[in-house]
Amino acid sequence: MLLELSVLPKGMAHQQSDSAVDLSKIIDASGLYHQTKNKGEVLEGTWEQLMAVAKKCHDEAMKTRAQPKLMTS
Repeated sequence: MLLELSVLPKGMAHQQSDSAVDLSKIIDASGLYHQTKNKGEVLEGTWEQLMAVAKKCHDEAMKTRAQPKLMTS
């Protein structure tokens, strides 16, 4: 199964930041095959593996944002 994952602040323009690097570390640590694309990361794994990584990324982004409004897709 494939998942294209992006975690963006809602209502703000997309910017590269330190938090994007932190999310890459979470994805790398998952051990899943992945590729960086224009609008996010494409990961390959089982439903359970993909949702676990998506949740970890979302939760980490929530910790680093002053305004907790994120769009995870």
